[in-house]
Amino acid sequence: MKQSRLLSVLLALALLFGTLLAGDAVFAEEDPIMIGVISPNTGALAAYGTGIVMGADLAVEEINAAGGILGREVQLIKTDDQSDPTECLNSFNSLVAKGIGLIVGSATSGCTSAITDAANEEEVCILSPTATADSITTEDDFIFRACYADSFQGAIAAAYAKQAGFDRVGIVYCAADVYSKGLYDSFSKACEEYGIEVAAAQSSASLDVQDYTNQFAAMVNAGVEFVYAPYYYDVIGPYVVPQARAAGYNGIIMGADGYDTTPDYVVAGADLTAFNNVYWTNHYDSRSYSFQQCVLDQSL
Repeated sequence: MKQSRLLSVLLALALLFGTLLAGDAVFAEEDPIMIGVISPNTGALAAYGTGIVMGADLAVEEINAAGGILGREVQLIKTDDQSDPTECLNSFNSLVAKGIGLIVGSATSGCTSAITDAANEEEVCILSPTATADSITTEDDFIFRACYADSFQGAIAAAYAKQAGFDRVGIVYCAADVYSKGLYDSFSKACEEYGIEVAAAQSSASLDVQDYTNQFAAMVNAGVEFVYAPYYYDVIGPYVVPQARAAGYNGIIMGADGYDTTPDYVVAGADLTAFNNVYWTNHYDSRSYSFQQCVLDQSL
């Protein structure tokens, strides 16, 4: 289980509970405070669901051990969106039908985007621990996040490319996914600002694609040594990285927080050296030594 995901959920619940303390109680004093949770507990991105559920359970356990909120116990109603937008909306509707007005979720930008309009209409507060697409929080009054946005994450990747001395890069992304497309947009925009040429851009039609050989053959033909490939771990581990190397691309592959948990999805017996020069941006803990050292380095 990745600590960064668990910390994001704890932050999300802390923000929600802070809202409860600041507002008027809706439930009778003897009733528990009910919080809904939407997460991908099964399906391709179930590892993210594990992090959300563990983080939520831990936060509630600590809150209740300290006496609850205003003397009332906190309870969770957990639902599984299977990392599918339609199922996410079904989960949302089931929670609203139970009278839930506060929901933590979902994990991905695609699923969270599927419930923002409904949440705004129903005036239900949504707080996603990890949905990074900029569009999540642009206009919806009841939608919040406990993480950075892709406009920041993509720009950081471009800044890294510039700092590492790359003036030509390539991009491989999923045109149909709000997360991957959003990172493509922010990375491309930042490259333009940094004077970096996007020499080749290739896309896949969906996140279900399992063959990326042609895309990386195009990167080899373009002669780039840095490729930004914003996908999730279930694509990066078994498909993107091994196929990129097989196509003759040996340069840097960089992605975003969706790469977290990739080691668990590397095919058994795979050549692990293929994963050399693979980097990604991720959520951080400001108390960590590495983060503090990074801030110190930037200030020198």
